Amino acid sequence: MFLHTYEHALDAKGRLIIPSKYRDDIGAQPVIVTRGWDANLVVYTLASWEEYIQSWLSLPTSDPKIRKYRRFVATNAEQCELDKQGRILISPELREHAGLTKDVVISGNLTNFELWNPERWKEASDFGDDETIAAEIGELNARI
Repeated sequence: MFLHTYEHALDAKGRLIIPSKYRDDIGAQPVIVTRGWDANLVVYTLASWEEYIQSWLSLPTSDPKIRKYRRFVATNAEQCELDKQGRILISPELREHAGLTKDVVISGNLTNFELWNPERWKEASDFGDDETIAAEIGELNARI
């Protein structure tokens, strides 16, 4: 499970070190890095990626919207191997999408984690006060 927030820097080649606690959950397997919906990147283990796409694989490809989404997902995702130092190489295209140049915020999101430009993360992580958060979670019928 991916929890907490970390800050690391990209090296000159676009490699990012993954926090050691996350590497423990990833193991020796590659990860999938893809575009997030909030101008960020999302990193999945192979198991969580399989879970994510499984529901889409059962939908009919006769539906043009399904075909379009599947193409979007497939063309914007990359499989990345962790090197011996626990780094992944993020492609220039994905770095550009997320606005990653040097510093990166790595934010746990339970079954995956996200990579953020620090300025964008500051905006995205302005969750409001506890009462507001509790009320919004209640509207989602989610348990705290």
